[in-house]
Amino acid sequence: CIRDSINGTRKQYISVIQYFAISLTLVGIQLFLMNTFFKDALNMDALFGDSFKKLAEQKDNPFSPSNFDYNQINNYQSLIYVLTVPFSALSTWLAYVIVGDKQLNFTEHLVLNLYYSAQIIIVTSLLTIIFLCFGLDYMLITSCISIITFIYWFYVLKRVFNHSFLDTLARFMLAIICLLYTSDA
Repeated sequence: CIRDSINGTRKQYISVIQYFAISLTLVGIQLFLMNTFFKDALNMDALFGDSFKKLAEQKDNPFSPSNFDYNQINNYQSLIYVLTVPFSALSTWLAYVIVGDKQLNFTEHLVLNLYYSAQIIIVTSLLTIIFLCFGLDYMLITSCISIITFIYWFYVLKRVFNHSFLDTLARFMLAIICLLYTSDA
């Protein structure tokens, strides 16, 4: 689907912007459910125990739980997703340009990463909602899903560019390094 969209086949598939908008809508639903029914899912006291209570007693600590509201971060989750797409597109584009593989231009890498991000957002939101309904720990859920997202990113790059496993792995690792570097800059 991603490769076909990049090659210009538009009528059989939903547009990348519509797909991304659907995923962000699902994030909104997830956040509504978390803020309404699963308010204590982001309770870090259960995860870190007394460590947060001791931090709360420190007056000038910017990382004190009293100065850090996890619900506020969740309220901006859609914006965070939107802002990460250009960084991931830049990182994959740079990784492939560095090794001399210019199959796709930056705009096509942007489309690739929009589809990838939309798919990840949809799966993450649905899994989070389902797992929270069964009472699983939110931090455990997000940790496991984070690992899966990187595996899926590797899979997408392998399928789109059709390189060998080792070539894709090298480009994937370079893309992660580029992502870390571009997000630091």
